[in-house]
Amino acid sequence: RLRARLDDRRLVIDELLLLGAGGASGGRLVARGEGAWTAQGLQLQIDARLEQLRASVRSDRQVTVSGRLGGRLDRQLAELTGNLRVDRARITLPDQAAPRLGEDVSVRNLPPGVRLGPERGGERSPTARPLRVAVGVDLGDDFRIQGHGASARLRGAVSINATDLSEPRLSGTVQTAEGEYRAYGQVLSIERGVLRFTGPADNPALDVLAIRPNLVQKVGVLV
Repeated sequence: RLRARLDDRRLVIDELLLLGAGGASGGRLVARGEGAWTAQGLQLQIDARLEQLRASVRSDRQVTVSGRLGGRLDRQLAELTGNLRVDRARITLPDQAAPRLGEDVSVRNLPPGVRLGPERGGERSPTARPLRVAVGVDLGDDFRIQGHGASARLRGAVSINATDLSEPRLSGTVQTAEGEYRAYGQVLSIERGVLRFTGPADNPALDVLAIRPNLVQKVGVLV
């Protein structure tokens, strides 16, 4: 639902209501703000509140989140800031990483201003606004993952910072609250599972110890 009004060149958004999957039971996002058309282009500022919003309902990725987000768009900058908390998450890890282009492949028919190479996420058009993302995410008390032999509940908090959505940087710590890991035909209990992020999202520091339970000697896996 959108309740908005025009005031000369200004668009005033009194209410923007989006429901998550499942209608009223899927949570909601409520936002308000205003925008204007100027000689420098569109300027927009909006504040949003998420209330147990089902942000993803895929069979392998179910995520419900709450919190606040703020967005700003002007001639100099596009910005997204806020803090979110995961109310519930069920993530099934894929069997393998997403395929990547070979080093001898280049894509020529992408939108104007974007070039995709084997080692690059994309180049921003010279006319595009700089992007800034600064969002804090608390994993909450019901964040569970499964796949690659692991089944665990995670907790912790990370800050997402980016100037390019293809290369986000994370800072913070995620650790297992409980879980198990299947390796070498055995079921191992995860005694310690810590991921420390201090840079690229795909390169955390790992500190993982999983051992066979109910044994006098400790036998298992240390990463």
